[in-house]
Amino acid sequence: MHSQKNMSLEGTWKTVAVSTESFYMDAKKDSIELSDKMKIMYSGKIALQNEKAHIRMNYSKNTFVFSKNGDFYFYLGENLKSPIFTGKYTILEKSKLKLNVINRANIALEKDASFYFENGLLYLTMHLETNSPTKYTLENRKE
Repeated sequence: MHSQKNMSLEGTWKTVAVSTESFYMDAKKDSIELSDKMKIMYSGKIALQNEKAHIRMNYSKNTFVFSKNGDFYFYLGENLKSPIFTGKYTILEKSKLKLNVINRANIALEKDASFYFENGLLYLTMHLETNSPTKYTLENRKE
């Protein structure tokens, strides 16, 4: 049920939606829903607008590249010149990934991720900067 035949991680994937414990963002509709906790933290109208702008800037255009030879790149935007993370990915089992990456500060990190395919989309769950997972819905970006 979860996986689709003939789907591969290989390719360039762009963000359709992102969710964390703090927010849900639909990149296609350009909509953001904050959690109740976040609404309390950013209770003023301007603070709320700023937080939504921050989320939009940091997540709406994320691009993931998984190459055939195991190279991995994570970009903040669609301009694929300056990656946030570079490194290697290894598929551990059917839906588990190990990412050995270096961030822009030249710090080596090992990250766990899980994935599955459904309706032509890649569902990728990662632990990036925090201990809480970031869940991405991605579509293959046709060049």
